Amino acid sequence: MNSVNQRPEIILVDIVEIIDISEDFTLTVRFTNEEIDEIRRIDFRKVLNAEDMRGDDIAFPIVTQINVFKSVKLVDENLQWPTIGKMIILLNGERVFAPFEMDPGLLYQLSDPMDAFDIPSRD
Repeated sequence: MNSVNQRPEIILVDIVEIIDISEDFTLTVRFTNEEIDEIRRIDFRKVLNAEDMRGDDIAFPIVTQINVFKSVKLVDENLQWPTIGKMIILLNGERVFAPFEMDPGLLYQLSDPMDAFDIPSRD
């Protein structure tokens, strides 16, 4: 089959634990599903293409302000930044804040596996 016509593989995983939040804008997290239980490192400067971002990009503070990056929370198996997002209007007219989050399957594909010896200590 021609690679142009191939569909990308969709990986359904959950993020169940944030293990480490580093000063270099990387997170170490545990991904799981029925087949996977894996610790991986996500480099958000690479994932969000920080070199090409502009100051008006919604995710810009995540890769330029370490205090914003470190505010990440695990909510319903997704990584969320509670201070970054947009106000949206629901169908009933209610205005609510929608925090910035990223799909765990995409983050899994863009992350790097860690060797058992690289896993940060929980002390």
